[in-house]
Amino acid sequence: GALLASPDTSLATLRLDKNLLSDVDAVHFTAALKSNTNLKYLYLTGNNITDVGKEEITTAVLDTTSLNSIADSNHNCEIVYSTLGTPGLASHINEKYWSTKRKVQSKILLALYGMNN
Repeated sequence: GALLASPDTSLATLRLDKNLLSDVDAVHFTAALKSNTNLKYLYLTGNNITDVGKEEITTAVLDTTSLNSIADSNHNCEIVYSTLGTPGLASHINEKYWSTKRKVQSKILLALYGMNN
């Protein structure tokens, strides 16, 4: 937990596939991902994380509650929940080929879209 939460860690990839992680664990990832912008890939395939937990984790990289929260979101970490090639929306938003500017713009558009639906 402390290693992942440290903004100074050089850890770039974390594979936690098939570790029986739950929604409770997802809350811990959320806090860590908000402060750690060095982690590029977080693999969580085959765990017991439900849509509720996935939403918690996604909030760290895609918090659209306000413009400030969008700016404070982690724009670096790509989250992978599935080996079937269908990662979550956050993964697509933090696509490694996108610039930070494009990531922030996309998050703002998603927030505006959500407010209109």
